[in-house]
Order: sequence, then structure tokens, then C-alpha cells
Amino acid sequence: KNIIDNQLKVLKTIIDVLTAKIFGLIQNDNLELQEMGLNCMRGITEKFGEKFVGETLDILESYMERATSIDQNIAVTKAIYNMVSAAPIKLITDLRLRFLTVVDGNITSENEEIRSFTAKIICITLQKTFEPIFMTQTIEKHFLKKLHHLIIDDIQSKEADLLVLTLKETLKEQPPELKLEDKIIRLCNTQTENQKFTIA
Repeated sequence: KNIIDNQLKVLKTIIDVLTAKIFGLIQNDNLELQEMGLNCMRGITEKFGEKFVGETLDILESYMERATSIDQNIAVTKAIYNMVSAAPIKLITDLRLRFLTVVDGNITSENEEIRSFTAKIICITLQKTFEPIFMTQTIEKHFLKKLHHLIIDDIQSKEADLLVLTLKETLKEQPPELKLEDKIIRLCNTQTENQKFTIA
């Protein structure tokens, strides 16, 4: 920091290589190296603005899309969890849709660790932004509408079960002030085109 002028400009030129190196550390079997990589993700999120963090998130999303193993998916999810945990309120407010979109597919993951970290990401995002309307929209979009379609289709019962497990984990992880149960009840009682949401 003391010897590099214009740090942001320098980091932008090496962001792909830097993220790849950090991602490699996060996947390492050595716990100290894993923590070193996660510390780097937290540092990037704490010290740099929306554009740079957004570019890092784009790279992580591409890693998740190309993941060929559960370990790679876990590594990306852990990285995003650490970014969300470290993000200042303004940054997470600006990027909240991006964070949640990247981990949306994890909601029905068969891996318990991935579902657990995804639930934590959702809770931290909702807690830091703390906007009741956004909380309701998030629960509706990422859980209830998906579950409704899965039940109606009646061909993805396993996926529906996994989604319910993630929803339960989210409710367990939430701080009391979020009151997500109340929002779910209101949504389930809301008429939409003469059909009710159901979590039965």
C-alpha cells in the first residue's frame, strides 16, 4: 500500500489472475491457506468499490458456472459468504441482487454445506439492507415461487425437498428482527391470479 501508486488501477489489470490465485487458495486442503484466500476476499470487499467488487463477483460467477466438482462450488460459495460478511452496507445494498443471483442455484443443491452457506448469505444480505419490501420479494422469488412451480409440475419432488431444507436453514439462521416467518405467512395468503402460494 505504501509503495504502489493508484492501487485500484493496478489491481484492475491483474484482477483475473488475482482472483484465480485466491480461488486456488480457497480450494486448498490446508486450512491456513484457505483462510488466507478468504481473508483476501474480505479485504477486496472492504476496501474497494462497487465496480471492482462487481467484477470480482462476475469472475466467481463464471467459476460457479464452469464448476466440475462440489469442492469448486463450495469454494465459490464460501468466497461469496465472506464477501457478503465483509461488505459495507452501501456496497451490499448496491450489489444485493447480484450476490443473491449468483447463489440462487445453490438453494436446491444436494450438498448440505453449500445450502448452509447459501442460507447464511441470504440472511446477511437481508439483515444488512433491512428493507421489508426487499425481504418479502427475496423470499417470494427465491423460495415460494420456485416451490409453487415445483409442486405444480409434480416432477421435481427431490428438488422441492432440498429447497424446503434451505428455507428451513434460512429461518434458523435469521436474526429475530427479520421475522421472515411473518412474511412467508402473508405471501402464502396472498391471492395471485386466483391461486395461492403453498408450502404444503
